[in-house]
Amino acid sequence: MGSHPGMLKNSSSKNPKHKAMKKLILYIPKVVSYFFILLFCYAAISKAIDFENFQVQIGQSPLLSAYAGFLSYAVIILELFIVLLLIFPKTNLPGLYASTSLMSAFTIYIFLILNYSDFVPCSCGGILEKMGWAEHLIFNLSCVIIGIVSVFFTDINAGRSKFSITALLFLSNFLCCFIVYILYVRSEGIIKEDNNFTRRYLMHPIIEKKISNLDNSYYYISGSDDKHIYLGNIKLPQQILVIDSTLVIKEIITIELDIKEFPYRKIETKVVGKYYYVYDGTVPVVKRGLLSSSKPQTISQDDAYFSQLDIINNYNSYVLRTQSSKSKNLLIASLHTGSQNKVELWPDFLRKQTDGVFDSDGVLNVDRKMETSFTRTVTEMNLLLLTQLLK
Repeated sequence: MGSHPGMLKNSSSKNPKHKAMKKLILYIPKVVSYFFILLFCYAAISKAIDFENFQVQIGQSPLLSAYAGFLSYAVIILELFIVLLLIFPKTNLPGLYASTSLMSAFTIYIFLILNYSDFVPCSCGGILEKMGWAEHLIFNLSCVIIGIVSVFFTDINAGRSKFSITALLFLSNFLCCFIVYILYVRSEGIIKEDNNFTRRYLMHPIIEKKISNLDNSYYYISGSDDKHIYLGNIKLPQQILVIDSTLVIKEIITIELDIKEFPYRKIETKVVGKYYYVYDGTVPVVKRGLLSSSKPQTISQDDAYFSQLDIINNYNSYVLRTQSSKSKNLLIASLHTGSQNKVELWPDFLRKQTDGVFDSDGVLNVDRKMETSFTRTVTEMNLLLLTQLLK
């Protein structure tokens, strides 16, 4: 029985396509291997070049802080080892298994960060720095998928059954993901329970929304309210720069101050509510004026010398940091102005550790919402509530 000539033609036309498909299947693992070689080479080299920063990033990781020292070396070594496996034909297949498993570990790490972390840290550096965590997760999942496909094509061509390939892929990927999970659980236990003194800092505590360039670097914050920021200037102490909340409109308040009236050395300004204050602790004088007026009035003279000053809510009570004339130790004082000014010393609030000066140094501030004044010392780093100053 003769065969139809059309059937012979169709059969012969399919063979070239079949051969081309086989060649494509053979090329896919090679292309994927080259991709992983480039990826892991770049990752390992960039980490090694900026190794100190890489260690800090792992140390600030919300999942792996406790193992930052070990992992910073282990990740680089593992990535370079996988590159070596992928380069040589005899070890290319184990390299593909290892590449897929490592990308699975990175994927589960990002998944844990996005879903179970107290905070989301900065992304990794280099080319991938522009990616957000969600994009990073998609990228890693894509790498896992192409890795699995390459392993299947290579292992099936070597004669291994699909069941064996699937089992090996499952075991290797599951093992790497499980190791990441165990590190996460143990690290959280060490950081939160055993407390090994590892410090983790929250990422992005301040988010930049707008920026405004200033004409010089001598400005400091004198005060603020809901609509304005007030900036004093070390070089031009008789001026206060007012910037609105949009950082667009700027206005200068010029204070009429007779600098020959007192031997000023370091004039400072502070803005609270509708008033601005002018003072120089080396001269026992405090002046106050309305923001709408350029002429301040003297509200305290010859009451106290001081190095720091802040204002309490009622605008007639002030907290000072001064120095004892007897012991020369730093101490806190309160100043109440009115018909008769009154100064009170509170020597017990700043506790002496060694010299009574450096060890009790800090910045004096007033929390006007809680109506408490506090200072933070250098050595103790504790908050000392001075509620008595308001009585």
